[in-house]
Amino acid sequence: MEGNKDKTWYLLEDAQLFSKSLLWDLQHQYFNEKGVDAWREGEVPHYITSNPTIANSYAEIIFSFLQDQHFITDDEPLYICELGAGTGRFAFHFLKRLLLLCEQNGIASTSFCYILTDFTSANTAFWLAHPYFSEYFAKGLSDVAIWDVNQSEQLYLHFSKKNISVSTLIRPLAVIANYVFDSVPQELYYIDDKRQWSQCLLSLITDKDPKEMNAAETLASLQYNYQYRSIEQVPHEEPYLQRITDNYKRQLTNTHILFPTAGLHCLHRMRALSKEGILLLSADKGDPSFTALENKQLPRITYHGSFSLSVNYHSFKTYCEQNGGIALFPEDKAASVNVNCLLLLNEPDKYLSTKRAYQREVFDFGPDDFYTIISHQYQYIDNMELQQILAYLRFSYYDSRLFLYFLPRLITLAEKWDDNERNMLIKAIAKVWDSHFPLFDTTDLADQLAGLLYHMNAYEASLIYYNHSMAIFGENAGTLYNIALCYYMLEQDNEAITLLKKVIEMDPENTEAMDMLKSTFNM
Repeated sequence: MEGNKDKTWYLLEDAQLFSKSLLWDLQHQYFNEKGVDAWREGEVPHYITSNPTIANSYAEIIFSFLQDQHFITDDEPLYICELGAGTGRFAFHFLKRLLLLCEQNGIASTSFCYILTDFTSANTAFWLAHPYFSEYFAKGLSDVAIWDVNQSEQLYLHFSKKNISVSTLIRPLAVIANYVFDSVPQELYYIDDKRQWSQCLLSLITDKDPKEMNAAETLASLQYNYQYRSIEQVPHEEPYLQRITDNYKRQLTNTHILFPTAGLHCLHRMRALSKEGILLLSADKGDPSFTALENKQLPRITYHGSFSLSVNYHSFKTYCEQNGGIALFPEDKAASVNVNCLLLLNEPDKYLSTKRAYQREVFDFGPDDFYTIISHQYQYIDNMELQQILAYLRFSYYDSRLFLYFLPRLITLAEKWDDNERNMLIKAIAKVWDSHFPLFDTTDLADQLAGLLYHMNAYEASLIYYNHSMAIFGENAGTLYNIALCYYMLEQDNEAITLLKKVIEMDPENTEAMDMLKSTFNM
C-alpha cells in the first residue's frame, strides 16, 4: 500500500506479466458473481452477437456445413458447441432458424445437437431452468456442458451423459465463439525498431480498499502502469505458437502486439476432439489483416462491468492456414464486429457449400452491415410510417429489441390505420413475440405488445399477450385490470366484473377498479 497527502493507494500487483495479471482473475470472478445478471442488467453488451440476424447467418453457414458432409456415412449428429453462451439468447435464435432450415429441406432435426457451454455453473443453471429450452433438451436437440476456454479438454454432456474427448467425434465439430476471445487472457509484447522483443508487465493500483469491493467495483476502480522486460526468445513451448511469433519477429517493428495464447490453445484443444477437425465461427472486435498489427500503441482496455480487448484475428488466421485450413474473413474492415470462419478440417476444399454460404451471409452482406443499418435508422423513427416499420421488422427477422424502439411511434400511428394495416401489424406482433427470448428482467414485452393492441382496438389479441405477461411475471393487479378492460370492450361483462373484484382483493386501494365497478356496473 502506498500513500500521499490526498489519497491512500492500494497496490494490487506489481510488474506482473500481462497474461498472468490479476485482471483475468477479476474477470473470472466477475462472471461467477454476476451470472446472467451481467447481461440482464445491461453491463456486458451482447445484442450485436445475439440478435436473430447473426443467428440466421450462422445457421445458414452451419446448415451448409452439414450438407457438405455427405461423404460421412455415420449417423452421429453434427455437434455444434457454443463457447461462452452467456444468456443463451443466441442459441435460442440459432436453434429456431436451423430447425426451420432442416424442415424446409427434409432433413431430420436429430441430425444435429447444439451444446451450450460456459465456465460458470451460474449460467448453465439458468439455461437448464429456462422454459424455452426445455423442449430442445427433451428431444436431444440441445445439451449443456461446462467448458473453460483456459483449461478444459473434454465436454461432458449434462443430458446424454456423453463424454467428448480427444478423437471422440467422427464428424467435424462446429464451434461458435462470439465475444469470447476478447475476454480471455492474452499476452502483450513490444517489438522495438531493432526487432528486440519485450514482455509488457502490468502494475495495478486502486484508491479504494479492495476488501470492500466486488469484482466489478474493483475493475472499475483500477489504475494501471506498464513496464517492459527484454527477452531473447518468446517463451512458447508449443511449436504452433512459436511459428506465429517467429513470423512476427521477422516482419514487425515499433509496435505492441496482443497475442491470443489462451484462444489459440482453446482452438487447438477443440480441434483434437474430432477426427475430422473443426469449423469455427467467431464474432468479435478485431482485424485479421497484418497491417492492423503495425505501429500499435498499448491496447485500450474497455470496461463494461467486465472488460474486453481487441482480438488479434491475424494470429487465428495464420494458425488456421499453417495447419492446412482455410480462413474466411470479410474483405473490408468491420465497423463494429468482425465475423470470421475457420475451416480447420482434414479436407477443407470439399466444403464448397459452406464457403458459398459464408460468401452470401457475411462477405456480401453480413451481421456487421445489419448492425450499421439499424443503428443509422433510429434517428428517423419519428417520421416513419407503418410500411417502413414493417419492412425493418422483416429485415431484422422480427427482432423484439428493435420492435421496442418502434413502439412509441406505432402507438402514435395506431388510430389512423385501416383494417388491413391493423391485421398486418397483428401478424407482425405474433412473429416478434415468437422471436423473443426473455431474460426475466424488468422488460415486459408481452405487456407492451398487449397495450399496443389495445390502442388498435384488437382486444382479443391484447388478451393473449396480457396472459403471456402473467405467465412470465405472475398475476398483478395492473395486468388483471387491463384484462378486465379488454373483456368490457368485448362486451363480456361477467368476466370483467369478476376480474375487477379480484383486482380490489389484491389491491384494496385501486380506485380505478372501484370506480369502474361503480360507474359502469352500478356495483
